[in-house]
Amino acid sequence: MQDQSITQGTHTHGLEDLIEKTRGYIHAGKAPATLRAYRSDFEDFTKFCKGHNLAHLPATPTTVALYIADRAGFLRSATITRRLTSITKAHQAAGFEESPSSSHHFVVGETLKGIRCSIGTAQEGRAPLLTSVWRQLLFPVALTRHYCYRAGGRCLIENATEGNGTSEGENEETDQADYASGSDVCNQPALSGGGS
Repeated sequence: MQDQSITQGTHTHGLEDLIEKTRGYIHAGKAPATLRAYRSDFEDFTKFCKGHNLAHLPATPTTVALYIADRAGFLRSATITRRLTSITKAHQAAGFEESPSSSHHFVVGETLKGIRCSIGTAQEGRAPLLTSVWRQLLFPVALTRHYCYRAGGRCLIENATEGNGTSEGENEETDQADYASGSDVCNQPALSGGGS
């Protein structure tokens, strides 16, 4: 998507350089993946419009509402919201100040509300790590002479052998005993204790 408002009119050589520099900053403001997503989303919108003999640039709010209603059958709410953003960005880049995909337009806003009520807005998250998994992850750490210490209210893990001249294996029995008793610098509960 190219910003047409920057290219309008005749320019001097110095202004042409400034225009190219500005375009560079515009492109640097978004990650390449975001720009690809915008492009792909707008291509999908364009395909929908052409398939139904509707104008895509500039589009009307009614066209946008029809598009998101159609896509609600197989896209998630967050993806539909990103599609609306992509349509807005394409219209802005083409020099149109008013976006037809704004939820300020009654038909778009009400359609989007209905979609969110129907398909929901919840994001699927990952399952949390259970205490038993944390124990499996941290048990080898405790046995290889790592200690827990407080820094800014958080418990951090530090290798006790880095930079202090002690050799590997030294005080290993003490480390294992500290782990088994649950004593550590942070006074955190023992990893081998009960829990979920």
